[in-house]
Amino acid sequence: MVKTPPSLQEFRSDLNSMLELYEEVVRRVGRLFLQEEQAAEQLAASGELPRTAGLDGALKVAHHKTVEWKHRNSRLVKQVKIELGCTCQGCGVTLSSAYGRIGADFIEAHHLTPLAQAPDQGVELTAKDFAVLCPTCHRIIHRLGCPTLDFLRETVNPKVRAFYEDLMT
Repeated sequence: MVKTPPSLQEFRSDLNSMLELYEEVVRRVGRLFLQEEQAAEQLAASGELPRTAGLDGALKVAHHKTVEWKHRNSRLVKQVKIELGCTCQGCGVTLSSAYGRIGADFIEAHHLTPLAQAPDQGVELTAKDFAVLCPTCHRIIHRLGCPTLDFLRETVNPKVRAFYEDLMT
């Protein structure tokens, strides 16, 4: 059975519908890219992004914070806390000693390899790919450009470390 081609009017109507759909897709994708670009600028301004990350790295981190966080592996974060504990590997604080029960498991998992430097296709992470840091050390390590944990530890004032050790005893 041979189908007759559409009339010129039907063809124009279909073409206009397709163009409207195309424009809507461009609008939505453009809006998403703009949101990620703005988030990247905010990360750089706040010091949360390594200085050497560049725009591509900033966009990876912004995408991670605005989109991927919904799909994070919460079991992996729990495993990190089980294996590494809840004592900050930067300054040595255990937040339960400062805040009691409410701070007992309050610690952040820090990617030892910055997301901005991660391959685009992603990698399977294990607890060994993380450090546990208190919120302050986590912000500071990013502000410093994501150096090694040893460098972060050297940055922490020894008196602060001693204070936390006294607090926990």
